Amino acid sequence: MNTESTTEFRIHGRKANSGEEDDKQIVLLCASVRFCSHALRFISIDCGISSNHSYSDPTTQILYVSDDRFIDRGTDYNVSATHVNSLRLSAQLLNLRSFPDDERNCYSLPASQHAKYLVRAIFYYGNYDGRNSASVASPLSFDLQLEVNHWRTVNVTNASEVYSHEVITVAAASVVSACLINTGQGTPFVSAIELRPLKSSIYSFANVSQSLVLCFRSNYGSLDNEAVRYPKDKYDRIWQPTPPDPRWRNISTNFTVENFEQDEFEAPTAVMQTAFTPARFFDREMRFSWDYLEGTNKFFANLHFAELAINRSRQFNIFMNGELWYGPYEPPYLMSDAVYSVFPMEDQASYNFRLTATGNSSLPPLINAVEVYSPMQIEDTTNANDVDAITAIKVEYQVKRGSWTGDPCVPRRYAWDGLTCSHHTLDPPRITSINLSSSRLAGGISTSFASLSEIRSLDLSFNNLTGVIPDSLGNLTLLTFLDLRGNNITGAVPVSILQKMNNGTLTLLFDSYTNSEPVEASDKNKNTNVILISTVSPAVVILLLLVLTLKHQCCRRIEDLAAVSAEESAVIQMQVDVHLFTYAQIVKITNNFVRSIGKGGFGIIYHGELEDGTQVAIKLQSQLSPQSDREFLAEARNLTRIHHKNLVSLVGYCKDGSYLALVYEYMPLGSLQENLRGKAHSPGLTWAERLHIAHQAAQGLDYLHRGCEKPIIHGDVKSSNILLGESLETKIADFGLSKTFCNEYDTDGFASKVVGTPGYIDPLYQSSLRLDEKIDVYSFGVVLQELVTGQPPVIPDPGRGHISKWLSERILTGKIDDFIDEKLQNGDYEPNSVWKVVDLAMRCTASSPGSRRPEMAEIVDQLQESIELERGERD
Repeated sequence: MNTESTTEFRIHGRKANSGEEDDKQIVLLCASVRFCSHALRFISIDCGISSNHSYSDPTTQILYVSDDRFIDRGTDYNVSATHVNSLRLSAQLLNLRSFPDDERNCYSLPASQHAKYLVRAIFYYGNYDGRNSASVASPLSFDLQLEVNHWRTVNVTNASEVYSHEVITVAAASVVSACLINTGQGTPFVSAIELRPLKSSIYSFANVSQSLVLCFRSNYGSLDNEAVRYPKDKYDRIWQPTPPDPRWRNISTNFTVENFEQDEFEAPTAVMQTAFTPARFFDREMRFSWDYLEGTNKFFANLHFAELAINRSRQFNIFMNGELWYGPYEPPYLMSDAVYSVFPMEDQASYNFRLTATGNSSLPPLINAVEVYSPMQIEDTTNANDVDAITAIKVEYQVKRGSWTGDPCVPRRYAWDGLTCSHHTLDPPRITSINLSSSRLAGGISTSFASLSEIRSLDLSFNNLTGVIPDSLGNLTLLTFLDLRGNNITGAVPVSILQKMNNGTLTLLFDSYTNSEPVEASDKNKNTNVILISTVSPAVVILLLLVLTLKHQCCRRIEDLAAVSAEESAVIQMQVDVHLFTYAQIVKITNNFVRSIGKGGFGIIYHGELEDGTQVAIKLQSQLSPQSDREFLAEARNLTRIHHKNLVSLVGYCKDGSYLALVYEYMPLGSLQENLRGKAHSPGLTWAERLHIAHQAAQGLDYLHRGCEKPIIHGDVKSSNILLGESLETKIADFGLSKTFCNEYDTDGFASKVVGTPGYIDPLYQSSLRLDEKIDVYSFGVVLQELVTGQPPVIPDPGRGHISKWLSERILTGKIDDFIDEKLQNGDYEPNSVWKVVDLAMRCTASSPGSRRPEMAEIVDQLQESIELERGERD
């Protein structure tokens, strides 16, 4: 036999699979049972149908369900009525889910680790948005990812065309993620997603390091011109009919075409019962081809053959682009066989196949079906155990953070908010830190945290967690920091955690406890040593607060707020569970106050360095500061209660006699104001960087307004209170004295004290003294105007006045150069993105009667859209 064994291989044999008859019976049974597809572990998702709805497809009898259990974002739409009436559409194409928000949105499909699956995503635009966004000249385009790997680019050029993409893959964990990526070329959407389990032995080239992306799958010789799928194909592969060709004729049989034992593909009988052969009997060859497929550069080709004529001789050679690919070959009678690539074929302009009968053949060639795949190399995904654990945590607490979709650690640009991961060359990424502080978690502390064996830091502070600390957390050998403050934890601290605390390997922060000595829990467990978290009787707390309230009201009439009783200070300090520094330590940390980095109403801000090398910013109270001890401690208390990635964190505080200081994390790039106007030799911020800063700052303010237990108003938003880290991470500062609705430490005159900074103060607030979120929106609008123009809020040149007035006059010309910061006048920006921000800034600062300012949540969304416009221009 003349073959090129280095490039192809053929399955051969005659023995039928012993389990084949059982499989046939299952298929026949399933064809008559309404929900058998569910029994076969199919997952079939109709994207966009109403929540909890399901139905059985009338053609396949496959059960389709709503997608709300697989994804928690996106918007449901129906396709346009005109596109419904123009085609005979299946139910799955009548609606879809669209994803205008977030760059990555992923469906999480339950799977078995190391099992093999076919994953299919289906798209039908149908002008659902009424924008006619899809055309050949300007296609609607976005990317598909499987886990972290680029699967396909979806290019929708015809609103009435159905687009389908398939991949065969091995699940790396107990979840398979199918993700849609916004590339700035249109809003991603999807009509249906299907997951089909495959036998592990078929499609052997799909493995843990490589998936197979379908290019096309063709059924040759179809008699009814209909696609073959489930239940005729038990794996629900879709075999599309090849259009009639005048060079060929159909041949078929009613006999069953069997599969060999250990069949590599298990092509279905319905496909293998038909074939194409030359139209004229004396023709001795067949030709077929396909052109280079964009986006792929290597291929696996599977040519499927079965002899349908009895007692006849059929033998042929297979050529590809003029060279012998395999042969001579004789297809077996009524047995499904295949000739296929062992190694992927390199890319060429076209792939021309020729089947040529040999001199020993009495019949011309035939072909039953063809499959072509491109290999997709698998990048490392996050450790499977970590994925399972963090997914279980997400489900248990119903975490709905925007980034918590797809793989938690990779790609790094899409890593889940609040997670830190390790990335090593030889090992999969591991989760090493989790910060779920102030995330409204409720219930007990999940035991799934204990499955994260590489975790070093776990912050669950300021949630609504109840119950006891799981003993299993003490088994995390690498855990060095555990923050459980601000919850309702009761019961006992496990001895395993206590031992780690005692030997200095674990820092545990939690609400105060009675003593540090272990006590016996019960007679039954007298050998178990624990410490108890103290709980205070609610009656005692109420009585104490009543006494303090009466005392404060009395004292307020006769002394200044600065004279705070020792008892009241103790109550407030009890909330401040951070590091307490002495004044001597503050002197040492600042190297005797050698470097001043700022100044505010509270006092001078100094740079410092802790013993472990951590850089900090220390706000030292001036003796002339109007802020009282009460206000200082209130600020410290607020800072310890509020945790968000875009809010500056409190490291510790000092209250040593008359010395008061707050110790913050240090932001090395200083304030936004300095980066816009204070650094003479700085190249300035790019437009993309300004958008990034604005978006992050807006998220911080939105958290104050909506994410805390009680809404918080900053009251002094300005560019000097927006601080920048080394990588332009952005954090809001000076929110510790913000106004909290119904705050138990508020006084009647507190609202009037939050007066803000000239240029940033809302005119409506100045006239009404009514304190609400709108004053922060106004101030942030001024910051946006600074970002666009580079001008200060009050322009010093005569006749120019406030920045809002100055900008409103210049935008009337319609020319960006008339108002854009001179550092941006090189044109390195997307004009529509600039105009969108300008419009947003002017709406934020609108002060006329009846005008409606946007809320911070809307501002966040609008800035995200501006970022996408800018990113689209760069791409």
